[in-house]
Amino acid sequence: MITKQSFIRAASIVSNIRQGQWSFPETTICQDEYVDVATVVAEAFATLFRDDNPRFDQQRFLIACGLVDAPAKGKR
Repeated sequence: MITKQSFIRAASIVSNIRQGQWSFPETTICQDEYVDVATVVAEAFATLFRDDNPRFDQQRFLIACGLVDAPAKGKR
């Protein structure tokens, strides 16, 4: 079983990759490519998490990763 801490750590890893704070030895990639790599890694984590828990909220995870924006809250 995957714990909440695992979700948090995975989101942190993806976020660090997206921001270019993850080293890929012997490669030179631009910022856009970091986002591409982060997206692929996030999708792999999401598949793993969804297989473990069918109620896994992929949108919430992608927001935590910084890959999508949180929906705007409506005015009352």
